[in-house]
Amino acid sequence: MRISIILLIFMLFGCTNNQTQTSYWSDKKSQINISKILDQENKTAQTDLHSSVLNGNVLLFGHFPQNYSTDSLIFKLKSLPNIKQVFDNSTQGRPLSFQQISNDNYLVLKINTSLLADGFISNNTLNFSAYDSTVFLIGTVSQNKRKQIIDSIQKVSGINKIVTFFNKD
Repeated sequence: MRISIILLIFMLFGCTNNQTQTSYWSDKKSQINISKILDQENKTAQTDLHSSVLNGNVLLFGHFPQNYSTDSLIFKLKSLPNIKQVFDNSTQGRPLSFQQISNDNYLVLKINTSLLADGFISNNTLNFSAYDSTVFLIGTVSQNKRKQIIDSIQKVSGINKIVTFFNKD
């Protein structure tokens, strides 16, 4: 039983990967720096912005209030070390309620389960997040794998939209 659990953990978090360890840790450091900036922005400008980072590419999503522009925020993010580009998919709107956040967390769990059931093991070539029932995918995968991943995610109930930002593998 313990061995099964350990194997499952390795499968979920990836034993082998296409992303180099240097790139992986660079992304983790970038995510920490971005989170600090977004936390400050969320407090001062009353935004509800989030991010995902993969191979130096940043996906920005969430809501911001009326009369707010993400231009200066994107400039800050692009000026961070190891950031190649920023995909801004944020929109004007109110912060999510606790119920909406809970639904998104449950959606992520269902997506993980679907991907695992369909044989997609995390190999650090794909990040995904859910916000307001929209699933955001960022990754570096082949065209064939991309279609398989999207097909697997589309099986999950409760998704309003899937937004993808893929680089070619």
